[in-house]
Amino acid sequence: MIGFRFVASEGAGCSRRVTEEVEMPLVRPVSLVLLSVAALVSCKAIKEAAENVAGQVARQATERPEEGEDMLGLLAKGYNAIIGTVPDAVRSYDSALPLSGEPGPDVRKPVLVAGVLADMKLREAGEAFELARAHAPEKLKHMIPMADDLLGASKEVIAVYMEAKKYYDAEDFNDDSYVKAQLIHAQMKSAVDKYEKSARVFEASIDTEEDKIMLLDLEKYKHEKSYSYYMRFIHFEAKKAVKVVDDPESDLAAVAGATEAFSRACDELKGFVDGQKEPNVTFKAFADSADRYLGSLKRLRRALEVEPQEEEAVRRELDMAISSYNAVISMRNSLAELEQSGLLR
Repeated sequence: MIGFRFVASEGAGCSRRVTEEVEMPLVRPVSLVLLSVAALVSCKAIKEAAENVAGQVARQATERPEEGEDMLGLLAKGYNAIIGTVPDAVRSYDSALPLSGEPGPDVRKPVLVAGVLADMKLREAGEAFELARAHAPEKLKHMIPMADDLLGASKEVIAVYMEAKKYYDAEDFNDDSYVKAQLIHAQMKSAVDKYEKSARVFEASIDTEEDKIMLLDLEKYKHEKSYSYYMRFIHFEAKKAVKVVDDPESDLAAVAGATEAFSRACDELKGFVDGQKEPNVTFKAFADSADRYLGSLKRLRRALEVEPQEEEAVRRELDMAISSYNAVISMRNSLAELEQSGLLR
């Protein structure tokens, strides 16, 4: 996602702005439900890359800040805070007490250690969403209820997680023969389902708004075919590919198509770089990161082609594809800084 998953950042996956508090891009989550690889959403925040994109992109797209730009940065900041803590709690619980099963005497006492910073992160998300509410232009007010739903679902997941931690730490299952354990388990499955749905709805909405800004920005440079253009072109094409990879409805054909499309973009980028007498060193590193991302997409495609499919291999390559995407965005952030200083040439 645009870097609205990246701010000057805490943007995990990618957040956005140089103007700090509101300019985060959305962190790129890793969806482990791709091709039914897993039953729940697992977001992996790559925080190093998350910081500057959102505000930069919006500022570069127009002479003056676009209406709603600050709101989008705030929503991204809140989203990044949430996916920096809730998915960890879900993974921790599911690892100890698989959501696909039921807790009982045959299950070892779980060690639940996630969620330590959850209150702080959810408070941070809530504050960002409240500021977004105050800055919402009419055309973007429909996103506020989505943010409220996401925050509510996130709080529910953490509340159930902490209840489970309290229950298992006290070993109360010895007194009630796992009766409350089963109740907590049912509550966790329900909470995770709500969280997964609300996260996807929210992300899709902010993603749409980010795409509008990116297209406007790209349009400004398309006739120059300069460093500034290719920085944006590869960002946009990389984002299109990662959206396919991150979509739980994607299949092998979709991933293969996205890989081929990004391969063509990389060929065009290579032609541009090869045409420079002395390529900008940072831009060359950006091009190299795009090649590595392409390589990760190819490996994911191959992992999906294997019969029988190896779930762990697919999951590993999916993680690598998301990490490689975030590395591209991190380099794109560096180029944006050079551009703003007049050094991207």
